[in-house]
Amino acid sequence: MEKACLKANLAQVEEHIHRGEMHIIRQREIVEETQRLGVDHSTSAALLETFELLLCQHRAHREILLRAIAS
Repeated sequence: MEKACLKANLAQVEEHIHRGEMHIIRQREIVEETQRLGVDHSTSAALLETFELLLCQHRAHREILLRAIAS
């Protein structure tokens, strides 16, 4: 893949990582709030777990792109 294309993909992944981190912060607040209120938080906790898994995937993708750009 051409370096310019890799760099464009990297920029997009960086944005996904940033947004993912923001979603996780907010979702943790939601989980904590529902726990504090004694409300069933299983769905919000499951969503948090999904967000965390997606963030890991985005970070792994970033590493692949960084290695490709460096080579």
